[in-house]
Amino acid sequence: MDEGILFFDEYDDVKNRNLMQHFLEKNFSYRGDGGQQAPLKSVTREFSEAKGYTYREKQRRLLDRFIKRLEIRKQHI
Repeated sequence: MDEGILFFDEYDDVKNRNLMQHFLEKNFSYRGDGGQQAPLKSVTREFSEAKGYTYREKQRRLLDRFIKRLEIRKQHI
């Protein structure tokens, strides 16, 4: 969302963020620290934890995995 790839309203950042958060909370879960699947109860809380300095390396690993999956997908196409 921060990169402008996913959006519901590309002209209103506040509305876009609210719509995106509502969509994620209703439709997605995540893998918590213990490796267990958990529902997204509050995107704001979950994402704010991921923005901290201590999570920078986790963000890099996630992006590396995402890039790798996209590269594999690209090869299949």
